Amino acid sequence: MVKTKPNEECPCGSNKKYKKCCYSKDYNIKQDEEQKYINGQSSSSNKMTFCINYYKKMFEKHKIIDITDDINLDNYKTYHIKNYYNKTIMLAERTSKNEDFFTVKSNGDDTTDLIFMYKGIYRVIPINNIFKYDDDITNIINTREN
Repeated sequence: MVKTKPNEECPCGSNKKYKKCCYSKDYNIKQDEEQKYINGQSSSSNKMTFCINYYKKMFEKHKIIDITDDINLDNYKTYHIKNYYNKTIMLAERTSKNEDFFTVKSNGDDTTDLIFMYKGIYRVIPINNIFKYDDDITNIINTREN
């Protein structure tokens, strides 16, 4: 992708300078893209809302975000990188949109339907049985905090 400089002709073909035409629109799109990595999505399923609230109580000093609608094999590393230093726990529920990601990360186990990601580590667990993994999740947090 070629980066257009502000004083160059706008690539949309309007014959205007980029800064007077599409620059602000493109800038806003880029900012929205960056914010999704930091804030996740705003709406969640009832199960995810429960999980988010549960982990918020367990890890009060951490930010918990839902990344269900956007996580995939191409961008999961970007989520880890963007949130590595800001104490953000990322959760995603298995859906038809992210099935490929879950299949790869769970080694084909279709009983796991929640992914917990924090500072480069992830765990794929059954969403209806998150309590069983409390010690494992706590160890992940504690290990990465030190």
